[in-house]
Amino acid sequence: KTYDFQDFVRACTSACKGKIEVHEMQIGDFYMWQDLTSKSKLKTPGRVKLADVSHVKAERGKFVLKYKTSHQPNEPYKDMDFLQKNCMKKKGIKLPEPLTVPHGFEATKKHKLLMDLGGIMPSNRQVFWQNLPEK
Repeated sequence: KTYDFQDFVRACTSACKGKIEVHEMQIGDFYMWQDLTSKSKLKTPGRVKLADVSHVKAERGKFVLKYKTSHQPNEPYKDMDFLQKNCMKKKGIKLPEPLTVPHGFEATKKHKLLMDLGGIMPSNRQVFWQNLPEK
């Protein structure tokens, strides 16, 4: 049974005869990205919807995504331009700072989770859930 994160890691690692490599993400692996989408470009008529996209291609050094709306090999790619102009310069988009502290859960949500798990999980396996950070 999978009760906590370490159980999950062991289950994933043992899958496919141990050929799976699991990377346990730490708080420094997450970044505070800014929203650099252009609100005016998103409101343009005829813009593509995610449900219509079947293939996306990103090219290094370009500030637009290329997309197709079908799987036909002869269909040309169309440009999806959605970024603000100030970030589409030579310097590009700056890498954001990594997170230093976790966001955490609301105390009431964590308490309810622990109450729900209390009936179905042994107390010695609840350590992961008890150590979840709070806001």
